[in-house]
Amino acid sequence: MILKAFRYKRLEGQPKEWSIEDRNDDFVQFGNINLIVGKNAAGKSRTLGVIREIAELLALDKKIEKIPFNDSFYHLVFDNDGDKNEYILHVKDSVVIEEQILINKECKFDRKKRKIYSEEKNGFIDFDENDNKLVVSNHTNPEFPYLGSFYLWGYSLQKANFTNQVEKKRLANSMDELDKNVEHTLPNRKDVLNMVYAAKKMYGKNFDQKIIEDMKFLDYPIDSIGIQESTKGIGIYVKELDLEEKTGQLEMSQGMFRALTFIVQLNMALLNNVSFCVLIDDLGEGLDFDRSKGLIDLIIKKLKDSKIQVIFTTNDRYIMNAIPLEYWSVIERKPNKAIFYNYYNSKQNFDDFKYTGMSNFDFLASQFYMNGFSIDQED
Repeated sequence: MILKAFRYKRLEGQPKEWSIEDRNDDFVQFGNINLIVGKNAAGKSRTLGVIREIAELLALDKKIEKIPFNDSFYHLVFDNDGDKNEYILHVKDSVVIEEQILINKECKFDRKKRKIYSEEKNGFIDFDENDNKLVVSNHTNPEFPYLGSFYLWGYSLQKANFTNQVEKKRLANSMDELDKNVEHTLPNRKDVLNMVYAAKKMYGKNFDQKIIEDMKFLDYPIDSIGIQESTKGIGIYVKELDLEEKTGQLEMSQGMFRALTFIVQLNMALLNNVSFCVLIDDLGEGLDFDRSKGLIDLIIKKLKDSKIQVIFTTNDRYIMNAIPLEYWSVIERKPNKAIFYNYYNSKQNFDDFKYTGMSNFDFLASQFYMNGFSIDQED
């Protein structure tokens, strides 16, 4: 599934109330490729955090009593191979007070009515679930096959951070440890080491060639990728064309490793033909401009109109200038709100900007996304 629209509100009516919505007090809409920009503290990272939070809830990785705010409302709209899937959740004081699932506008589950649609019985049956447990807990029940799509979206969502070194330092202790994880092919459930090991076993030279080609596209010329043992443990290596020795993951630069990780994730998802969403905070951190530009071009080339979605943030003006405005969402910070302006709700302003001759960064700096050519246009 691809996340097409999203709304969020927490602590409504309280001093720390905060919401995510578009300029018309409506859903924020997304495409396959989404760049979120805005001034510091506008809500870019917080927005990714909220999406990650609901994904963890749907994947049953987080219990509702562990969410950071005790009054949180989420409404998500997905494109599921042409079907419109909606999920609504309101949690207050660690209790689910509202939860609904709609497929093509038809209600399949309503917690308040205590009814859920059974595909096997071709009708609604009584639902009796704990008020601190989500309905997706029943995703393996054949009576409710539609629950699996929501669980799988949450399960397969990945957050990547170009400044994170934790994964780079993670090695395996034995080949047996890697063998046990081969069947787990979804991109986020194991780290990149497990993904490389599984992909080489499943796809062999086809996988290798895709990684080599994409790394070369980013000006990291390599002729092989593999797994090697060392005194420190088992990890990934690449063979760079201009070096005689292999470069292990501990020796890779931060930028090279993050680029490799992202490329492995994308190609693993494409080879598996799975729908997959990745969140990237501070895209390009650790990469020089040319490689950042190459990464953007690679994302657009491989992911446009695919089943894979990427939502990323940046403060880097060079990256902003490299990404077409059609993929932009600008956050404007208002009291208690993060308001989104994008091609879906401000098409005229986005289209008109090309006549200014200014850079994409100026689109943000001048607030053209709000006002366009008319200074009287409503915020």
